[in-house]
Amino acid sequence: MKFSLKYLARRLYIKCHRFWDIYMNDEIQSRKVDERIINFPILIPADIDYEYVYGYVKDRIGKKYTDNLDITIKKIGNDDYYCETKRGTLMNNILNRIYEDYKEIFIGKLEQKKDVVNVVEEVVKVSKKAKPPSSLE
Repeated sequence: MKFSLKYLARRLYIKCHRFWDIYMNDEIQSRKVDERIINFPILIPADIDYEYVYGYVKDRIGKKYTDNLDITIKKIGNDDYYCETKRGTLMNNILNRIYEDYKEIFIGKLEQKKDVVNVVEEVVKVSKKAKPPSSLE
């Protein structure tokens, strides 16, 4: 089967609630309150639109795509892709694999503050050097 990347994004967008379910997963939501993470996106269900899904699919191609999968993706021009599946491959299996990779890619995009780790290490070092309260008398 031959199709464009926009068709693949459209097929994923039909079940965009799966992206929302993954986003609302406890593992991802626990990172929202982590003070070390500086770029956690606060989303609402309406934010997961076709453009968001298409952007994710393009991002996934760059990070997770290999040629030995059931789908072959070739770049055509600047911003378009041509996809082809191997004979006998089910589209739902490809879509499920893309949904499963969403959590890994989402977590991989989160950036941590570099200073927080250093501050915590310095506080620990200072507290170890401080004299015990009984020796202050």
